[in-house]
Amino acid sequence: MLILCLNVDTSFFSIKSNFMPFLHKKIFHLIKLYGEGHEMENFRVEEIVWGKVYSRDVHFDIKLKPLPAGIDDIVTKVVNIRKNINENALVIWVTLQIDIYFLDKKGALHCFSEEKPLRYVFFPEKIIENMEICVACSAKPKESYLSGETLSMAFLLQFNIKAVVERSDVAPEMLNVMTEKIVTFRTVEEQVKPGIARGFFECPGCTAIIAVKPYIAGVQARILKGMVVVEGQIAVDIFYQGSSGVERHGQIELPLEDVVACSEALPEQQARLSVFFHDVYCRPSRKSGCYDVIIGFELKVKVVERVENRVVTDFDREGFKVVKEDLLLKQVIDEGQFSFLRQQNFKISPPAGKKIDLYGRVQKLCWEVDGESLVVNGTIGFELFYLDESFREIYNFLEMEFSENHSLGKVESGTEFDVQAKILHLITAECSGEGVLIEALVEIKYTGFVRQHTLAVTDITPREGIERQLFQVDKILETRTFDLVENIEIPLEYPALYIEDIKGEIQNLDVTVLDHRFLICGELDIHMYYADPGGIVRCVKTVSPFGVLGEISGGTKDMQVRVLSRAERVSEKISGPSLVEIMFNLNFNAEATRQEDLYLVTGTSDRSSGVYQRVSTDEKVMEISHIMPLSSPAIFIKEVNINVEKSWLEEDSSGLWAAGSIRINAIYTGRDNLVYQAFDESAFRFYIGAGRNLDGSRMEFTAKPRKILLNAGGEMMEGEYEVRIKACYIEVKATP
Repeated sequence: MLILCLNVDTSFFSIKSNFMPFLHKKIFHLIKLYGEGHEMENFRVEEIVWGKVYSRDVHFDIKLKPLPAGIDDIVTKVVNIRKNINENALVIWVTLQIDIYFLDKKGALHCFSEEKPLRYVFFPEKIIENMEICVACSAKPKESYLSGETLSMAFLLQFNIKAVVERSDVAPEMLNVMTEKIVTFRTVEEQVKPGIARGFFECPGCTAIIAVKPYIAGVQARILKGMVVVEGQIAVDIFYQGSSGVERHGQIELPLEDVVACSEALPEQQARLSVFFHDVYCRPSRKSGCYDVIIGFELKVKVVERVENRVVTDFDREGFKVVKEDLLLKQVIDEGQFSFLRQQNFKISPPAGKKIDLYGRVQKLCWEVDGESLVVNGTIGFELFYLDESFREIYNFLEMEFSENHSLGKVESGTEFDVQAKILHLITAECSGEGVLIEALVEIKYTGFVRQHTLAVTDITPREGIERQLFQVDKILETRTFDLVENIEIPLEYPALYIEDIKGEIQNLDVTVLDHRFLICGELDIHMYYADPGGIVRCVKTVSPFGVLGEISGGTKDMQVRVLSRAERVSEKISGPSLVEIMFNLNFNAEATRQEDLYLVTGTSDRSSGVYQRVSTDEKVMEISHIMPLSSPAIFIKEVNINVEKSWLEEDSSGLWAAGSIRINAIYTGRDNLVYQAFDESAFRFYIGAGRNLDGSRMEFTAKPRKILLNAGGEMMEGEYEVRIKACYIEVKATP
């Protein structure tokens, strides 16, 4: 297809037309504009219910031919914006038109055009009866990369969406309702960014690295517009073997500084951070006794917005139908982790000669909030297995108490916390005499949340004057507690005289959501110490896998199930010379939640606090004269259908222009009495005006045929087509 451009008084209009090659000398277009448009005495007052700008990233790969040598320019525009509300969801269809100008190896300029249809779903923040949604969309190129014949491009689409409702001069009757304050946290954006921290560990007496344990020592996040600034430190505990052969401990701190791009972030929002360490390297450097420390991690940033509003809980009036829902909500307001190192010197009896094994677990854990700090208290139990001075195997159970404060900042009223603790690493000096020094590196993970129970109104009909707002909530579907009894038989290598001690804990707990059911899998780790007939203490370790199936009433596959577990020893029995039977009771506390987007009634319309605009309508009419070639000579035109194929707005120094194209579909009878169908397109661009506040999100384009003629030979169809453009002009400030 070739393109003919006729420029006749470019301040008035310009024309583009597609035509077939064999008729390129005779085809032309004429466009007539009927005056400056007919001003319609149609004024109304509208209230802006809500408005928001959404951003979406788009990536495309396009192959160019002939082989490009370089890109000269990329021009984008958004055409054909369509919208529809489907079950409280706003569905938007747009077409992104991309024009790529590139040079080939010979230096010739080429143009390649591509159209990409896109669809997006948004949830309106509020819903009011007879609400009108206005959508404007723009596209901005972000980056492009040319590799061979493939051009990779990234674009930023910005949707400016607002909702308006027409208001009459008479305010509606205010309805008396009962309300309750509800606080929710809406997830605005989530970003994951990989990072690397490098450091240097110097220890002249180090002969071997035993373990490297990184954790977050302190981190802060500051939200700016479009970005989150992260500042803090990564503490790295390095456990190594000294020159004397005894395990030692050292620590270094690495800076954590990064800027994470979050296009929708605003200073008044909150940021939640979490760091996942996936690669840890500690390698000798060129200098003796020095090591290079490299930590690979992923930084996850979640931007949340605190939404506080009042929802209607009761409404009693004749003639209205009220729909209520019993809501049990759980809103996570804070989460994080911290680590600390504790050591204690224990006296043991009989005196130790050599350590065989050491195992530790956090047995008791409690916590409380003191002002702006989280105070965690607990007890660590150590299973020490060693040889005494007579080389007899001895078992001792030791306990270490700890108390740790962690600063939280401002704590919301009614906040509850879930705290979990685990031991990352244990160090014990060589047992000697009556004392042994034990060091434990402990990690604490905490989650702060607020529970709220309310009977909220989700809908009132009729909806005249009723406002509904969108809330993103975490609903508690059900909380269940159940037990699983495990009978375990442990074979012994030596006969058991008596049992010294048995310790068990649940490890590697995993929860899989199936549908309304969920599967809990894990392992029960058991350590048993017993004495044989010779009085020698023996140790047996075994792992018993288990699985249990749970069910949640009203559960779905997209729910989240959080499980807390506890293992309690019930009984043990020596069944034979080499067999011990142990019974454990495994207790599970499961809580199922589901994130939902709910529309709740927030009250009645308040005219005094709204933002209003005065809207006027202007309509312009233009006529396009188009000569369309026919593939077969026609004797009769049966039907001609016209529709606006593309439409968009353009702006230059003279003002606004409406541009687009119409698609002509003609059905006619040929001279051979057969029915034919022909298609053609005609581009248009004409002047709208300047100096007026045009609402580009509410432009309406319509087209229809006015006059259809055939030339003498019936080879071409001459038509006059009418294009109407309805535009809205607004005044931002108005009175209701």
